[in-house]
Amino acid sequence: MRTISASALATALIVAATLSAESSLAVVTCGQVVSTSGTFDVINSLDDCTGHGLRVTASNVTIDCAPGVHIDGVGNPGQYGILVDGPVSSVTVRDCLITEFNRGIRFKNVTGGSIVDNAIYDSLCTVSCGSGNEPYGIDITDGSSGITVDANEVFDAYDEGIHISGRTGTPLQCQSTRPGGHIISNNTVIGTAQLAGMPDDGEALYILCSDDNLVEHNLMIQDNDGPGIFLEDSRHNIVRHNEFVNDPIFIKTSERNAFFGNVVIAEQGQGAVGRVVLQGATSNFLGDMIVEGDGDAPDEAFLLRDGSMCNQVYNATAFGIDLYDIRVTTQSPDPSNTNNRFLEYDASFSPLSCSQTGDTSSTVDVYDQRDVLLGCNSTSTPSVDPDACTTWWFYSGLCGVAQAQENDDSFVLEGEDITTVRYLRANDGGIDTGADALGAPLRVTSTGCVNLSAHTQVTLGPGTVIEGKLEIH
Repeated sequence: MRTISASALATALIVAATLSAESSLAVVTCGQVVSTSGTFDVINSLDDCTGHGLRVTASNVTIDCAPGVHIDGVGNPGQYGILVDGPVSSVTVRDCLITEFNRGIRFKNVTGGSIVDNAIYDSLCTVSCGSGNEPYGIDITDGSSGITVDANEVFDAYDEGIHISGRTGTPLQCQSTRPGGHIISNNTVIGTAQLAGMPDDGEALYILCSDDNLVEHNLMIQDNDGPGIFLEDSRHNIVRHNEFVNDPIFIKTSERNAFFGNVVIAEQGQGAVGRVVLQGATSNFLGDMIVEGDGDAPDEAFLLRDGSMCNQVYNATAFGIDLYDIRVTTQSPDPSNTNNRFLEYDASFSPLSCSQTGDTSSTVDVYDQRDVLLGCNSTSTPSVDPDACTTWWFYSGLCGVAQAQENDDSFVLEGEDITTVRYLRANDGGIDTGADALGAPLRVTSTGCVNLSAHTQVTLGPGTVIEGKLEIH
């Protein structure tokens, strides 16, 4: 345990208005401002702060809370446990216990940095706080990019556990600049609450107007009707190997996002609900997933509504579903749900149970694991028109599936230690993979696939296609 002498403590208290780089052992007070670069080991707790706990206004700052240190508020609206107030860059907050603030940790207009190994409990201030002060555990907003959110615990956030927004202001629609590129990994979010009069809140993770994020290995356990993950007006996100308990995956007006290896589990009855919901969503991919109903409530495995099109679900298993495997529905004047396809689908019901509420013109093809067409529109002829989709997902039974990548520039991997699967796809061509044992260039074309060892150079040029999965071990 760290210690500090009485004289050093007195000196630190004299300069309590701001923290400076000269002090590595920091004694802090409520409302402290960190205005210079440095690493600050926070060694004392803060109790009942009526404003912010700490505020960072400098770049290249690390706030590291000592064991046992906590930062505590009183739940006032617009007050944050730790506020990183940009524009700044390279800020890290780690190992802090933060309780009873409107928002636990907020990164506003921050480029690069991390929020790691923090515990955030009871982000108070409910609907009485007013619009704009909804309680979140972790809030990344206003143009922030490249933030790593890893191994945090968020309990009882009252609205959203982790909130990611690329929106830079009002009105509500996304702005032309769409920051993102965050990594949200290995976090546990438990017990967010749904606020009265707000039917789509209570999300464990909400990604709004934010692109190119990686969401992996998170555990989201909820006790309300809000989503485990809500992806809205966002593109090119990868969501893989997460577990969502009691609340659904919700993809709204988002496109070209890829979901791999996720598990959606319902452990309690919540009324009729889609476990995986696509609303006005286009060209998204969901592969290798398990959807489990609670065996009691009238739930649906997949709900497509209000103009969802060109989405593809590959190798999904649904069981314990009591109402429908797949339901498609549209409210006027929203367009119909067209050209959605399920491949190698293992249905909860036998035969497949579908519903087309208010959307009899939908086109949804479902194929079982033997490539037999099951419906939903027809059991004999396909109704989906792949040529009508600007983006389509290719797959190979041998290699798996490929996640769509932008292809404006070359993609090079050289000398990297890579332990996870990289999914690559563009629009046309092949991929150069260095050379084989005889020195001849290797190339993956059409429906091929290749396994590469680490330190192999891989160049994915503009127009490259991999119809399958490129694994780099």
